[in-house]
Amino acid sequence: MRPRAFVSSVIEEFQGYREAVKHAIVNAGGDPILVEDYPGLSVSPRTACLDGVASCDIFIVVIGNRGGWTAPSGKLVVEEEYEEARKRKKPTLVFIQNVERDEEAERLVGKLSDYVNGMFRSTFTTTAELQSAVEKALAPLINHHSNPEVDLTMIEEKLKDPYQVCNEASLRFVLAPERVEELIDPVYLESPELKRQLFEISHSPQVELFSYERPKKAEVGINEIIILQSDEGSQWGGVDEARLELTNVGLIVIDVNVTGRAARAQRDESVSYFAITEDDISYGLKKSFAFVSAFIEAKDPFKRYNRFLYNSALSGLGYRSLIREPPRGGSHPMGQHGDEVIIAYDRPRLIIREDLLDSEKEIEATLTLFRRRLSS
Repeated sequence: MRPRAFVSSVIEEFQGYREAVKHAIVNAGGDPILVEDYPGLSVSPRTACLDGVASCDIFIVVIGNRGGWTAPSGKLVVEEEYEEARKRKKPTLVFIQNVERDEEAERLVGKLSDYVNGMFRSTFTTTAELQSAVEKALAPLINHHSNPEVDLTMIEEKLKDPYQVCNEASLRFVLAPERVEELIDPVYLESPELKRQLFEISHSPQVELFSYERPKKAEVGINEIIILQSDEGSQWGGVDEARLELTNVGLIVIDVNVTGRAARAQRDESVSYFAITEDDISYGLKKSFAFVSAFIEAKDPFKRYNRFLYNSALSGLGYRSLIREPPRGGSHPMGQHGDEVIIAYDRPRLIIREDLLDSEKEIEATLTLFRRRLSS
């Protein structure tokens, strides 16, 4: 099936440029979606346009000298379509004409420039330049849709077989690029450079997945490297185990304990026996997202990878229940989860690079799913 590419721009006095984009999409192997090609519909033009954005695989926005019509929301029509594409995490290509623009068009260019991280942005003057630029930019996206996507069962299997952290409850974080490709040469997995990079990122103040005070060991398999920070002995005070697994296709698995941590042990050791706090889960998710963000930025500075599939799981719960914060006294509620593995999402969740960098919404979304799972 040819990937569908939606073309968003003003229409009046811009038909020549839209035709150029249409030809570029066809030449690149895609299926162009333009509103002027729609048949008669029983829904409003606004609904039809937004539905078209939702149904597309790739979103292309072209800005000329005019901002165009304003929708009832007070936003430009093109602006509404762009926001719909971003909300649905559609791969987005932006093309801006080298021309004097009216106030609304200039504002829209500024807005799209603010959101440019992770998107392709190019300028053009003539229809021929636009067609050439669109064809060139579409090539890797069309190729992506021709390549197989990550096998979801691979993520599910990793979630169902978590690493056990002593007698503590643990969080498993699993993420993979949407596109199946060799991110790391398997031979490079045992190189000192990769190991040094992983240690530097994991120990950095922005991530703190690993602690300098804790012992660690690294093992290299056929297609993966595993680094384990273990808590052999109890001389450290509290438990702070972490396990990092990285495969040649970019699958990243992170395990951390969410009970018995040193900071929590100093405050109320009994909480770890009967409950898991949301703060401790949030802390583990934050470290995991921070590591992935830093590693992907270092490994892929040109932003070839923008979409990822992610999920998390809790294990080792026993009789623990999930609480928002440690109780000040009295009894603790008890759960009945035993050896059950609690997986947050039914299917891996699609996220983009911006979600890795600013992970608060994703962390809260995952906590919301864990609350529902553990209260049912």
